Amino acid sequence: MSSLRIALATKMTKEDKNRLPLQELEAQDERRLQTQQRIELYQARISKAFNKKIKERVFQKGDLVLAVRRPMVMTHKTKGKFQLK
Repeated sequence: MSSLRIALATKMTKEDKNRLPLQELEAQDERRLQTQQRIELYQARISKAFNKKIKERVFQKGDLVLAVRRPMVMTHKTKGKFQLK
């Protein structure tokens, strides 16, 4: 027993066979757009939840602010196994 898609493909005209891949691509683009919208909504919800815990601070010119400047610590090897010697 063949699949429904193969059964439909054998009864399709040449014009329909050429139009089918285009329709599938359009459907795929629509699904991709819907997925992108869901991702953006999710990121907005996560951002909103995170920002609830953040206190907004406004600094004026002349305010004293602690600036911590730490030196960069290089802990990795200077010569890795993939570097040229």
